Amino acid sequence: MQRRLIGDVEVSLLGLGTSRLCSLGARVSRSDAARLLHTALDVGVTFVDTADTYGSSDCERLLGDLVATSGQGITIATKGGLTVADFPQPFRPLNQFAKKGLQLAGYRQNFEAGVIIRRLENSLRRLRRDVIDIYFLHRPPESALADDGLIGALVDARTQGTIRCVGVASDDPGVLRAAASSGIFDVVQTAVNSRSSMNFAETAPILAAAGLPIVANQVLHGMREGRADAGLLLRHAAAQTGVRVVLCRTSSPDHLRENAAALDPPLTEQDRLTGCIR
Repeated sequence: MQRRLIGDVEVSLLGLGTSRLCSLGARVSRSDAARLLHTALDVGVTFVDTADTYGSSDCERLLGDLVATSGQGITIATKGGLTVADFPQPFRPLNQFAKKGLQLAGYRQNFEAGVIIRRLENSLRRLRRDVIDIYFLHRPPESALADDGLIGALVDARTQGTIRCVGVASDDPGVLRAAASSGIFDVVQTAVNSRSSMNFAETAPILAAAGLPIVANQVLHGMREGRADAGLLLRHAAAQTGVRVVLCRTSSPDHLRENAAALDPPLTEQDRLTGCIR
């Protein structure tokens, strides 16, 4: 598996997205999650992407346990800012229902500096780490990137070594442009697929000019339109300017192996030109 750099963080070209591991209706067992992580390491996938809202904190906690016992060499990115509930035991089974209730009540996000730092501290505790490799603001409004208090708190966390890289996860062109112009952020995460082609074509040159690496997500959405197979979509996304990681959101070890095999041969110019993004 190819390796690339985001700042001084080494990442695998293929990354494992974990939003399905602990979601309602799709939760996997601890043993199946451990098997998935072992498969990732077997095929050279060392980049794992999560968020504190995935499973409403349960996914971070699961990854923290698994990585601590059998995940040496794993690079972890997580996100904060969207609604989360994290009750202590024995009330944790209520977390996701509480999160849904908060969302229905209108509490969908909070990017106040103090809140984000508490969220970061909670993620560190659940992931059982002293340092988070990449910390993303999770779909922030553009106004959050102009909040001096929030930006100052993130820069302080990076300076103190709590975060190695600070990023923005968003599909909003305005937010991505603001991230590029700020000079503060180290990386962005955004969709790279047929549905996002216009947004990506608009923002990619701006991100490249700012030297911002990209973590590509939602890459396989084009398959729903029957335009390309998974390998083609993955290779196309990986070949785009600035892309350092292509995320594969899966709970299937076989699916992960297939995607890793698709990215094993060297990328070509044809990979950049061919695919569902036009």
